[in-house]
Order: sequence, then C-alpha cells, then structure tokens
Amino acid sequence: MKLSFDSNKAIVEELRYVANRIPKEADIQKKLFVYSGAHAVVNRILNIEFEADLILMHTVLQSTYIQINSRLNSIMTGAERAITIDPSLFDFLARSLQDLADAISEDKDMATQLAKIAIAGYATTGNGYYLHQKGILKL
Repeated sequence: MKLSFDSNKAIVEELRYVANRIPKEADIQKKLFVYSGAHAVVNRILNIEFEADLILMHTVLQSTYIQINSRLNSIMTGAERAITIDPSLFDFLARSLQDLADAISEDKDMATQLAKIAIAGYATTGNGYYLHQKGILKL
C-alpha cells in the first residue's frame, strides 16, 4: 500500500490498539465499540490520502462491524433466538486485526487477513452461523 509513513503508522498503531483492547473488555457491546475503531481510523486516513486498498480495507472492516452489530441488536431485542454469537468470535477478530497490522507494517498483501475478518462478520449471519455449526466455517 502506498501511503505516507505517518498514515501507515497511524493505521498500524490503531489496529494493534484495537486488537489488544478487544480481549480486555468483558462486555460484548464494549468489544464491538472498540472494534469500531478499526474502520474509523481507515476512514480518517482516506480523508487525507486516497488509496484503493484503503477502500477495500474500510469496506471489509465496516461491513463486518455492521454484520456483528446487526446480530447483536437482534439478540438483545429478543428478535433472534436461534442464531447466537460464538464466544470465540472477538478473539478471532482480535488475532485477525493483529495479523492485518503486521501485514501492513511489513508491506505484505492483506487479502488473507481481510478474508479472515470478513469470515468473522459472516459467522454472525444466518448462513454463516449454519456453516459454523456444521464445522465448515471455523473461527
């Protein structure tokens, strides 16, 4: 990714902060709130430097946030009782964010890490939950 040193550093530091903070939060809503910092930092950098890879990263991070938030809201309002959020989801997400930060820091391809993050979001959809229950989708 072709970003300035400062922008690259800001993204890496924020992703690492989020990855380290998620496991420390006991409440799932707080974990999700902390996770929102991942797409927020990418959005801030996009306003300063345009880079196509940032759009991809933002799209994956934001859509994952939206998917998890939607499922969490459905569960909390009682609208959803069949589909739950796997307790390991946020640990998987934190590890994936750390791996993404490492890939960015080392100027490596981010596709594998972004795919893992997308999997975390998909696990909270109806079909993703079904695939996780079957053992096909692994966190």
